[in-house]
Amino acid sequence: MKRVLLIIVCNIIFAKTFQVPKITSVTTLVPAGLLVKWDSNNDVVDGFKISVWEVEISSQGRFKLLNGDEIPGLLLEHKAIEPMAHNKLPKSKPIQVVVRDPEAREAKINKLKYNTLYEVRVLAYKGDGESGLSPPTRIQLIKADDAINVVAAQKENDVCIATVVTTIDYKGEKYNYHRNVYI
Repeated sequence: MKRVLLIIVCNIIFAKTFQVPKITSVTTLVPAGLLVKWDSNNDVVDGFKISVWEVEISSQGRFKLLNGDEIPGLLLEHKAIEPMAHNKLPKSKPIQVVVRDPEAREAKINKLKYNTLYEVRVLAYKGDGESGLSPPTRIQLIKADDAINVVAAQKENDVCIATVVTTIDYKGEKYNYHRNVYI
């Protein structure tokens, strides 16, 4: 009777998953750009990747009574053609900024365009591994006219925030004025 010695070698690979970063704020910059801030846990990572996609919108203008004083005005409605979803990415090619500092929690995204809707997401990376993408945040930079410098509409999940940045002239001095409206 022959005896066969069978040796089985098993490689056990332990893959460490990272916690997904969470975007805490997206602020507009002039000229057209964004300052993206995020939170991340204490995972040891090599850095972060911020991806910004252009999202196609349809715009429609109409006159409407805009406030309680019943002042007529032009209402522009911008609707994303692509719905915002955590498990689906926009179709466009993203702008990607790589932050190689594991302690960093913010990054500037420059050279964006006004009157464009953007979707922003962040992920952590280490070596060849990456965390999942953060939940999406959408923001639109709108250059209206000289009276209103920048209007930004930001959407995360079911919350919408519009920020209006204006310059107020008070006794010959100019002051920047930021107003957030939760829609």
